[in-house]
Amino acid sequence: MIGTRLGRFRIVAKLGEGGMATVWRAEDELLGRTVAVKVLAGHLANSASARRRFLEEAKNASTLDHPGVVPVFDFQEDADVAWMAMGLVDGETISDIAIRGPFDHHEAARVVALAAEALQHAHDRGIVHRDVTGRNIMVSRDARVLVLDFGLARAAGAQRLTSTGTMLGTVAYIAPEVAQGRPATERSDVYGLGVVLYETLTGTLPFQGDRPEAMLYSIVHEPLEPPTVRDPSIPVALEKIVLDALARDPGTRTATPWQLASSLREFASLSAGSGQAGTVEVTDHPADNDSVEIRATPRLPDHIYLVVLPFRVIDSSDDPDGERSLFAGGCAEVLSSALSQHAGLRVIPPSMVPHTQAGPSSVAKELGANLVLQGNVQQAGDKVRVTFAVLHPASGIQLSGGSVDGWTFDLFELEDRLVASVMNALRIGTLPDAKSPRKGPRDPAAHERYLQALGYLQRYEDESAVNGAVGILERLTESEPGSATLFASLGRAYLFKHRLTMDRAWQARAAQVSQQALDIDSGSADVLLTLGEIHLDSGNSALALNDFERALELRPTADAWIGLARARAAMGELQLAETACGNAIDLSPFWWGGYNWLGKFRFDRGHYSEAIRAWREVARLTPDNPRVYYNIGAAYVQLNAYKQAMVECERSIALLPSARAFRNLGTALFAVERHDEAIVAFRKATALQPADPMTWGNLGSAIMKISGWTPEACEALERAVALQRQHLSLHGTDALGWGTLALWLSNLIRYEESAPAIGRALDIAPWDVHVQAMAVGVYARVDKRLAIHWMREAIRGGYTLDAVHRNPELEPLYQDPEFLDLIRNLKQRPETHPVEEAPE
Repeated sequence: MIGTRLGRFRIVAKLGEGGMATVWRAEDELLGRTVAVKVLAGHLANSASARRRFLEEAKNASTLDHPGVVPVFDFQEDADVAWMAMGLVDGETISDIAIRGPFDHHEAARVVALAAEALQHAHDRGIVHRDVTGRNIMVSRDARVLVLDFGLARAAGAQRLTSTGTMLGTVAYIAPEVAQGRPATERSDVYGLGVVLYETLTGTLPFQGDRPEAMLYSIVHEPLEPPTVRDPSIPVALEKIVLDALARDPGTRTATPWQLASSLREFASLSAGSGQAGTVEVTDHPADNDSVEIRATPRLPDHIYLVVLPFRVIDSSDDPDGERSLFAGGCAEVLSSALSQHAGLRVIPPSMVPHTQAGPSSVAKELGANLVLQGNVQQAGDKVRVTFAVLHPASGIQLSGGSVDGWTFDLFELEDRLVASVMNALRIGTLPDAKSPRKGPRDPAAHERYLQALGYLQRYEDESAVNGAVGILERLTESEPGSATLFASLGRAYLFKHRLTMDRAWQARAAQVSQQALDIDSGSADVLLTLGEIHLDSGNSALALNDFERALELRPTADAWIGLARARAAMGELQLAETACGNAIDLSPFWWGGYNWLGKFRFDRGHYSEAIRAWREVARLTPDNPRVYYNIGAAYVQLNAYKQAMVECERSIALLPSARAFRNLGTALFAVERHDEAIVAFRKATALQPADPMTWGNLGSAIMKISGWTPEACEALERAVALQRQHLSLHGTDALGWGTLALWLSNLIRYEESAPAIGRALDIAPWDVHVQAMAVGVYARVDKRLAIHWMREAIRGGYTLDAVHRNPELEPLYQDPEFLDLIRNLKQRPETHPVEEAPE
């Protein structure tokens, strides 16, 4: 098989072999990454049932999008072979680890909780695993937990793959009801997780036997030996979780993987700090029985920056159209909107959370949040229960939580009580009127549809989801033409539609309905903020500026000041943009976003040391925010302080490896002629973010400067050009995007295409010193007169001698007398941006 190509994957090494399949290491020749390819065993190639089971595994796993499920990239079958390509995991199975001895109690709780959350994701999509075992859960070298092998999984409504009387699954983990011939259910998967938890805590399985028949008899009839009999050090609270998951009667067993995960996380939070559950104070609030606060270390921060994750549905098996999931998403959006009214609370709503496989900790790091709120919704008929938890992002410890019950015919009351309960749990009091703001339709049934529309808008990158929101909101605005909130939400939906299609008709509709919302409620700052975003997207900075100024008159907020700053920057008024950022910081001095934008605007002006000072404030407020360190690294590169740049980029990578951090690190390494290390960094960037054109452009340009026109350099640059054109088709006002495209085309000696691209960049931002420098590099090869002109402009904007020496694109100008005269004058000018010392 080695050297064989299956689709775009080339087999390079054998990883392992089982009774049904062989697993191979392979190279993805399209995206340049290493994957695992699972190939159906040759002796089963002619078995129709084996093929069905194998392809069912691939199909089931490919529908799941969760960090705890190994992703399936592709699967195919032909006359000779059936195969699937999936993520390559470097780690060990739980069973392999447990053979060496029991897990630490907290590590056992963590591992099984993460596996349970992955299984809940599958259950939410109607897929029961049916083979949850210690050999189908893997712990990777970087401590991730992944559920493997959905080969026995069965989607809701699908036919069984085995004949009557045949039992699938590893015997020791089979639930009693399945051993008796009943079909596997979600609770059967919970039982399997219970066995895995028992295995991690004791290093043994609860029931053992020499023959499968004897083991099945024990599972069905013999009493379970409590785990404390085998290890008395296991905490009683943890043992109860194990026994609840292993209850012989499915009706008394822990109902869902999510409930098992919640119990395990509660155990971890209660025993945090001293390791003893009894040392943590749990306080019921008599005035509000919906909320329970768990005081544990770490405690709630003094200044809260909260990210609200999309809420989940506990049981979606009878929700084939996903309406409950949409309802849950909308519920989280309404909660976020209400919480954002509190002056002392910064809130990132679910609609702004990146759609990624990363867990809560990584999402919080990326957004700079110091608290995470996650929740789930359970519905039985008209009865609704919303449960929430407030987590410390770094440790995953639950700091507080609660639940509220209500009815679908009285959603307003449910929302009010949920807002009050969350605010109580956050210890930030209540809103001035003790109520969440009334938003959406007055009719409860219509309000439920409105929440579903908000749920659709959380998936703003998915055109079908946006279409769903548009359809609901258009009908609701027809039935309630006096609702400003409905028109504002429809305006957002149209805006997302425009960003996906770049059809200006949607942009015009967005502006029209947002103006209708404003006509209904002229005092709506939120509508003006939406209008401002619409006008920024359309490149109409003057109108956007007016929108944000009006929003500030109605409700001065940091968000409105930042919108104003962005509009000023788009008009080339970077000094005024900095001033607006200062006003945002005055309003919200503990919000890192104001300082971050301030740093960006200073960077764009070429004031790199001042940008670093602003970003140091971001680091002070959010020390585990990875993006701030790669931003500081970029500024140090511009200051020719490569050692400091490397320190900052490596600090960012230690917190969260990212393409941007590796790109900036590679740039610094390249500048000090550590070329091999630079290429490695650029390759890591492409592996982390293969859809980012900058990663490929940096890689291709670097290889070309070192080795010339190698196939890898040309392929990387061509890929960068293609991806950048795709990006610019959606973001046509990105001046730096057009500038980098022009440089890559110039490197590929496609001058007839590079000149129009740099011309477009200069039309958009002729004042931007970085665009001016790119123009010098492009014109240096084709029009020295224009190159000298833009060199003068860049020098006026703060372009330094170090930057000249660092720019290899300027080499064709080195013999030009006029250029040399500019450089001599530049040498005589004192450096205005001294280099700071990198902190220890």
